[in-house]
Amino acid sequence: MPGTICLQGGAEFGDLCRPMDLDLLARADGGPVVVVPLAAAVGREAELAGRHGVEHFAGLGAVSAVVAPDARSDPGAAEAAFAIARLLVLPGGSPGRLLDALRHTGADRWLDGVLERGGVVMGASAGAMVLGAVTLRPGARPGFGPGLGLLPGLAVVPHASDDVDRLQTVRAMVGTAVVVGIPECAGIRIDPDGSWTGMGASASTAVDAAGPRRLEVGATWALP
Repeated sequence: MPGTICLQGGAEFGDLCRPMDLDLLARADGGPVVVVPLAAAVGREAELAGRHGVEHFAGLGAVSAVVAPDARSDPGAAEAAFAIARLLVLPGGSPGRLLDALRHTGADRWLDGVLERGGVVMGASAGAMVLGAVTLRPGARPGFGPGLGLLPGLAVVPHASDDVDRLQTVRAMVGTAVVVGIPECAGIRIDPDGSWTGMGASASTAVDAAGPRRLEVGATWALP
């Protein structure tokens, strides 16, 4: 994987996220930043998610920050937006809605292209969930299904506390090698060499075959 992926636990674009997002922006050479709010409901919810992302990264000094057109209604313009992205941002919302939109429009392949060009992909909450091998699907009948697989063997639990028992239960249910629980305003950066670095306001937790481990902010690990 020549590019960089950042998994964030939610409450994205807040003040506590600024240091880790500045790091991502620097790795993306300042941008362009392209916000893709496909996890949000069409209409006001998506408009707000896109605007908040653009305002956040513009305030951090991005050379440019734009919202990608909706790939479901304007695929050509959306693909062109993905093509210029040095930092592609997938905000939170519904993981099922986001997966369906990416797959049914071919935008999942455009996302791969950002990484292949050495860019950065940031996913927050639902945006982080879909990047792994398995995506949890919360709701009245919670379950799970295949993710995009950019991070093989991984499942992400966003908005997480340090409830290790829950993470172990999720790992047993989904059968992935690793489950990571990421709190709000926290993140894990996965670099091209495969190393993981804790970011944001608090530590995350990983559970694998060796048991749970705490992923402290600023520390780097080599995980499966």
